[in-house]
Amino acid sequence: MKVVPSGRDGAKMVIYADIVFLTNLLIDTVTLSVTAWTQKIKIRPVRLFAASSLGAAYVIMMFFPVLSSMYTLGIKFLFSAAMVMIAFGFHSLQFVFRNLVSFYIVNFVAGGGIFAIYYMYQSQHEVVNGILVSLFGTKQLHFKTTLILVIILLIILMAAYRYLVRTTGKRQAIQQFIVEMEVRLEEHTLTCQGLIDTGNRLYDPLTSSPVVIVEFSLLKDILPPTMKEGVQGDMKDLLPYLEDESVPFRDRLRFVPYRGVQKGTQFMLALKPDQVLIHHGEQKFQKEKVLLGIRGDALSSEGKFQAIIHPDLLEGDVSQSA
Repeated sequence: MKVVPSGRDGAKMVIYADIVFLTNLLIDTVTLSVTAWTQKIKIRPVRLFAASSLGAAYVIMMFFPVLSSMYTLGIKFLFSAAMVMIAFGFHSLQFVFRNLVSFYIVNFVAGGGIFAIYYMYQSQHEVVNGILVSLFGTKQLHFKTTLILVIILLIILMAAYRYLVRTTGKRQAIQQFIVEMEVRLEEHTLTCQGLIDTGNRLYDPLTSSPVVIVEFSLLKDILPPTMKEGVQGDMKDLLPYLEDESVPFRDRLRFVPYRGVQKGTQFMLALKPDQVLIHHGEQKFQKEKVLLGIRGDALSSEGKFQAIIHPDLLEGDVSQSA
């Protein structure tokens, strides 16, 4: 597919839309990959391709006059936000905002470098439907206005970069305490990321077993989905499940008392697994005396971990991971 727009002097310029699409697909793939790298996010290839395709398709819209209204600042922002959410998911507004800021910074750096190269090696430029195809003459450069805009952008970028570095540093500190946890329950093997929390001192008073807090989502395939409402709400709603013999692992379920911040003594539904393995670097900790306390809501707003690991599980016998 080719498009033939006219330049200012009436000359015809041939632009191949498929080449423009593939070029922008590659550029968006690179910028999203760099954004994922700066944020230490593992991005799935399918999500990366879908987000990059959306960005490349948006560029192709510029060739169709009927879609010219789509080329506005607000629409550009919505498309970039959609690309970020498709690529990295939506865990919280803060998560999306941080990734969006990082994505813009990467694009500004990449775009600034490309613009500088054009500026050094070209003498003129032409803009066709908002697409830069050559360089501008100095007579058309409004120096004062451009300088003010550059200063404003630099201030915004510096503030955004400072925020990015600060939040990234906090997440890197937390990342050091995130380990892989493997739960074995009869024929089931469940794996997730867990946060080692030295402040978690919850024990079952009857068996003195340490309690690992896990999200219900980790157990959704082996427990009835309707139990989630009881875990999130009143524990009285869970009593019928403990009396129903058809409920899987009914004999492994129990209530563990704990002291809430404002409501005094409360109870948490817990499940007794056969074994829990913690992979911490090159070390592997294997425990049988442990309970899984079930939480209905997410433990991490960004989805970084699905369990809060009791520190006692990293004590005692240690074996080297294969």
